Amino acid sequence: MTFAEKFTEKGQYYASKIQQNIYMQAISNGLMSTLPIMIIGAFSTLLSSMQVGSYQTFIAPIKAFIALPATFTTNALALYAAFSIAYRLATLLDQEGMIPGFVSLFSFLVLTPITSFEVGELNVNALTFDWLGAKGLFAAMIVGIVSARLYVFFVDKNFTIKMPDGVPPTISKTFSGLVPAVFVAIIFTVISAIWAQTTFGSFHQFVYTILQIPLQSLGGSIWSICIALLIMQVLWVFGIHGAIVVLAVIRPIMTALDLENLAAYQAGEAMPNIVTGSFWGMYANLSPMLGLIIVLLFFTKSK
Repeated sequence: MTFAEKFTEKGQYYASKIQQNIYMQAISNGLMSTLPIMIIGAFSTLLSSMQVGSYQTFIAPIKAFIALPATFTTNALALYAAFSIAYRLATLLDQEGMIPGFVSLFSFLVLTPITSFEVGELNVNALTFDWLGAKGLFAAMIVGIVSARLYVFFVDKNFTIKMPDGVPPTISKTFSGLVPAVFVAIIFTVISAIWAQTTFGSFHQFVYTILQIPLQSLGGSIWSICIALLIMQVLWVFGIHGAIVVLAVIRPIMTALDLENLAAYQAGEAMPNIVTGSFWGMYANLSPMLGLIIVLLFFTKSK
């Protein structure tokens, strides 16, 4: 067996392992499910923040309403991700995805710090958007995976309420998921209480500091995108679907970087990241494909 054949065999083995990993699939497909929400938020941000003086003067009376969709899409994407990732994972584990999705959403919210402040003579407790957007995205991924996995574990162990025959399926499924949902809710409530006593103050701050910032710094450089593209093309040469393998790993990082740019643009600030998912789409996908098309169109000898 030649080196190329050995490399192809080993490469296909490990690539298939990555492709078949249900947790990677849940994260990747869950984030892809939020694409319509992200597009709505992107259009809202563009239409409300386009830096043209005459245009800004024209939309001034309704600018707040134009920007409203972005507030509840881009700035709250972690909420949608927590639900959709858990939904996808539960489905991959042959369970109904709706209840695990809602349980994941609850688990994410119960871990999210509540801000207390004073308005006049009133003491107000508020759930701010600080951890609901880009900063909370990696925490949402972890919560979505862990909460759904725990839910399915309790279901598989038959910690469920069995309804009599004749009960409508929707009601039966709801009650069968009640006990697992309560168990998961208790676990994440305890986790929230524990993290509140640490120096980080919350689970979100821990994930953002220890995991998200280093990964974004690593994934947001031109060298990281070059290495990712090199790996992708090498895999393609040996007959392995390089895009599926590489994007499953890099998409969460690129999504978080895109969200940071959208938030900065909406605030009228300089966008902090150059290498993002948009950069990847334009310079890693579109430009090379156009170059290949031109070469094939004018220089190929095949009819």
